[in-house]
Amino acid sequence: MALDPGNGPPPVSPERERLRIEAFRLALDVQAAVPGAAEAIGRLLETGRSQDWPEVFRAGLFAAAVAATATDYEQTLPAINRLLAQAESDGDYAMTAIALAMRSSTDTTASAASAAVDAEADLARATVLLESGGGNALDRITAHNECAQAYCDRWLWELGDEQFAI
Repeated sequence: MALDPGNGPPPVSPERERLRIEAFRLALDVQAAVPGAAEAIGRLLETGRSQDWPEVFRAGLFAAAVAATATDYEQTLPAINRLLAQAESDGDYAMTAIALAMRSSTDTTASAASAAVDAEADLARATVLLESGGGNALDRITAHNECAQAYCDRWLWELGDEQFAI
């Protein structure tokens, strides 16, 4: 039976959806230093990979990137780049926007002079991707929040407010 593209993707099992949402909770837990959160992210990633549940795997990569920003600065950029590569490969605009906005907020002071320009391009691309729509609500909300935070980091309050208002 062919899927009507106007109806969106086929429904996923409740367990897949529960695990996808669990990744976002784990991202919060790791920031709050909840014991075992980082290990749970690793297990979630393995489940997403082994079950071939790409939305769970991508959400796990997001949680892993958040964990890196909270616990292992040296792994932040590699973790974000893994999320970006997977999201782009899967054609997931919302997760791509999340990764780009996160990458635009990484510390570029020790990098090459072009890093600041690249960061601005990442944030602009994330914003444009969000304008195109698509993706589930939780991913889109997260992407808008990541963009808003990046704009506020730059003291571009009005642009940040626009992202928070969506």
